[in-house]
Amino acid sequence: MKQISGLLERFKKLIDLDKENKKTISDAIKRHTNEEIKTKDILINQKTLHIKQNPYVKREILSKKTKILADLKNSLINLVIEDIK
Repeated sequence: MKQISGLLERFKKLIDLDKENKKTISDAIKRHTNEEIKTKDILINQKTLHIKQNPYVKREILSKKTKILADLKNSLINLVIEDIK
């Protein structure tokens, strides 16, 4: 039973890290665009950040893409984001 609980604990840490990274991404976007992005609307696929939002919000995010990526480079834990789509 110890082995299973250890494995579950590792998965819990990974899930918590993912939530923390998405919260950091949401905060960075809000800082630069004043748009509130829910963590459920953020998808990270390899080194690309996908945002599920309406076209107006996505356009606003993409117009500040360079600043957001620079901010994320300095603040994310164990994650590298190179592009936003």
